[in-house]
Amino acid sequence: IELDDDERGGKAQTKRFGADTGKHPSSLTEDQVRELLVESGLHADCDQVITVEADPALRRQRAIARGMNEEEAQRRLDAQSSGEKRRAVADHILWNDGSVDQLRHRVDKLVLELTRGHEA
Repeated sequence: IELDDDERGGKAQTKRFGADTGKHPSSLTEDQVRELLVESGLHADCDQVITVEADPALRRQRAIARGMNEEEAQRRLDAQSSGEKRRAVADHILWNDGSVDQLRHRVDKLVLELTRGHEA
């Protein structure tokens, strides 16, 4: 991910995230994304920060259901930033503790809330 400060009205400096690991930006860890938004100060340039949360036991269960073994699932959970850290910078928290349809409903409701009054 590259961000040119000129595009944000700042000094001309390109910031690169993920390049040092050689990973595609979509493979950035949650901590790297949090660093991108919070520690670099870019969260201040975001209109809204949204986090999707679920209980760690449920996230582990879902990872196993997607084909990870128990050790891989636990390693992935351990590598993620804490929900407390994510929620501390979030303007909105969506709980993903039910079905996919329930989460879609919560997303749709939030989109309506965020776009209300912003129609052209």
